[in-house]
Amino acid sequence: MSALDTARSVVSHRGMTCLQLHQKLGQLTRKVGQLTLRAEQATAMEARIDEQALTIGSLRQQLDTAKRIRATVNAKASRYDEAEARAQEAERMLASQTKELLALRSFRDNVNSVSTLPPHQGPTAPPAGRFETGTPVRLGASRLATTDPGHVPVVPDDANADTQPIPVVDEPEPAA
Repeated sequence: MSALDTARSVVSHRGMTCLQLHQKLGQLTRKVGQLTLRAEQATAMEARIDEQALTIGSLRQQLDTAKRIRATVNAKASRYDEAEARAQEAERMLASQTKELLALRSFRDNVNSVSTLPPHQGPTAPPAGRFETGTPVRLGASRLATTDPGHVPVVPDDANADTQPIPVVDEPEPAA
């Protein structure tokens, strides 16, 4: 190559010789390879960042949903506690009223009792001779309808031995 060719090539290649140009091209190729690798890594990292951003968005939605569910559950638990307290109070009142009802029934039964015999052990048949047998007779014509007290049988004093006196209940004094 002549000096003129070398001078032309140096001018056309920005002041570099062919060898310098070739060396510069090799350096730039190596740099492009390194930058390409870094660009691929950056692209992969960008994709991972996008995936993580989507995951973070999904997790935030799940967190919001979980917070709403927790608030609902807490409200239901509060209502349940209130209902349980009301139920316990109602059970306590029912037990108190049942006890009072039993006392009132016992008092009523005591007041209404005339005999110490249980109600199912009363006389099964009228005593003999209580009624005359035969045809019915008008009451005014009956010999039992007399005004003479001499025919009334005398009742002995111990005939009422199976009865109990009715207890006297004090009435409350009227409020002033």
